[in-house]
Amino acid sequence: MNKHLLIVDDDFISRLILKRTMESIGFEIYEAENGQQALEIIETNEKIVLVSLDLNMPVMDGYTFLNEISKTDLKNRLKIFITSCYSKKDFLKTAFENEIDTTAVKDYFEKPFHMERFSDTLLSYTT
Repeated sequence: MNKHLLIVDDDFISRLILKRTMESIGFEIYEAENGQQALEIIETNEKIVLVSLDLNMPVMDGYTFLNEISKTDLKNRLKIFITSCYSKKDFLKTAFENEIDTTAVKDYFEKPFHMERFSDTLLSYTT
């Protein structure tokens, strides 16, 4: 079962809550504070398939991260779950207007969200 999750969020508390919850159900957790760090981690660790991605971050935001992975084979490997305070409608509108490939995005969780729904959803994508 592949239970390797990269949490990408500039907010320490958000990462901590996700980390503790997901570790409690057997996930191995990796952390990044922005999209640039996330790319570096993913490129050096092929075990990572699942990504929890915030949209609003410094250095490289979630939209730019999605754009960068869409140019590579990573879009075929990764299953991305957006965790953001922005609405799904706003996300889809921005992605469409900026021609961002959202193929790797499997679900969207608007903060604050039910952690049980999040963990159950990610569990359903483990193999």
